[in-house]
Amino acid sequence: MRRFLMTVLILGSYAVLTFVVFFTSPEQSSARLVFFVGLFLASTLTALVIAHRLSFRFYRYRRFQGSLGRSVLLALPVGMGTAVAAWLQSMRALSLLSALVLLVFVTAAEYVSVPRR
Repeated sequence: MRRFLMTVLILGSYAVLTFVVFFTSPEQSSARLVFFVGLFLASTLTALVIAHRLSFRFYRYRRFQGSLGRSVLLALPVGMGTAVAAWLQSMRALSLLSALVLLVFVTAAEYVSVPRR
């Protein structure tokens, strides 16, 4: 049941994202908000599925294998980084330096959320 719900959420967020891109005007502030929320959800849920699947293979300790909470901690920085990068690009403020700073913050957040002993 959890896999089915996750699949429905991922496909729904991508459907909302596609609808907003093709059928709304970018001048509407509500369309922009829905776009960034949909982008955050789509990238976070996709990263969540990938992190959850990789946790069975790469976590050393069995108590962390398949932990959905740990997978959420690993997926949230990816979603936030994607949404912030898109927001900066929409304002034409995404440069090489700001992208590198964003990458450093996302990498630091991922490093902090990796389980230790």
